[in-house]
Amino acid sequence: MPFDSDRPRCPAPRRNRARLGPLGLLVALCTLGSAFVGCKSKDVHDAEARADVAFLEADASPEATAALGRLADRSPRALATLETRAKAGDVNAYIATWQGQIRGASWSLSVFRAALADPSRAVVAQSALPRKDPRTAELLPELETAFATVPSAGDAAKLGALITSLGAPSKPAVTRALDKPKLRATMCDALSSPDASREALAAFRAVAPEKRDDAACTSLAASRAETDDEMLAWLAKEAEPGLLAAASKRGSLTCPRAALVWEKALASRPKEHHLQLSIELATTARRCTEGMDSVLAKALIDLDDSRAWIVAALDPGDQNLARLGRTCVALKAVALGGPGTSVRTRERARDAVSRGCEKALGPAK
Repeated sequence: MPFDSDRPRCPAPRRNRARLGPLGLLVALCTLGSAFVGCKSKDVHDAEARADVAFLEADASPEATAALGRLADRSPRALATLETRAKAGDVNAYIATWQGQIRGASWSLSVFRAALADPSRAVVAQSALPRKDPRTAELLPELETAFATVPSAGDAAKLGALITSLGAPSKPAVTRALDKPKLRATMCDALSSPDASREALAAFRAVAPEKRDDAACTSLAASRAETDDEMLAWLAKEAEPGLLAAASKRGSLTCPRAALVWEKALASRPKEHHLQLSIELATTARRCTEGMDSVLAKALIDLDDSRAWIVAALDPGDQNLARLGRTCVALKAVALGGPGTSVRTRERARDAVSRGCEKALGPAK
């Protein structure tokens, strides 16, 4: 049954006051609300057991706030006190509120909705919401509004990171944010969070290229490709050439992953992308000689469409060619001609062999 009392509950006095005695008199005084020390709550645990909201109101500790949250399920006064602390920016009030949501308390989401509607409180409120939790997804509309209205980009990115962690339900919100130039960079920063879901990142990859035209989005594609195989494959095969070029220029991919990117790119990129990517292909070959040597050699032999691209990208006068032994062997084969090889490509391969590969071909044979 609901109650709202801030007074300790003492045993009821006996009806016959003449026979009370010292102990009975003490009980009677407690019942009348005396301030006698024996009637006061001893600590937070005792106050919660007694539903002594007044005691908890005077205690600003996290433990007292948590107790108020539990009492709020049945005490309007406790709920009002908790809401007051939440409005004052007490993160412990929001933590206690989320515990109410876990218990199934009907008041919990209302407190969060009110906080997320207030730009001055939204970031504190979101800090108490667990990422990757389907229950948090119930607040996605409010989180999306807060993301778009908080004045600080850093605070918005925190809200965005929470949004992107929520899996499939977050995809529409991610897409809408990328659609707005003012929110695009912040959403790409949010997607850089380690908690960003596969579905949210898939939404990033699915939007039109012009919806990724921000430095933060370029950085996102490169940084996520360092650990995310889906982003790496997309960057190699489908992303706009500028993103692949930027990722290569950044130089943060480990050499094994950089070699994997270019192995996929050489096998799948259309001819109209080759010229835009030639400098970065050559740069990666210089930075990651060992891994790229086998990638380039295999592509020169097997891929008719990419053969001219590789030969054009490699500078015959580049001293690095001497370190690409297998590539030099493949270049020698290209120089001899064969199906799918133009005269110009054969001539340039021959030039590379005579100028840059002379030292490499001896040990490579």
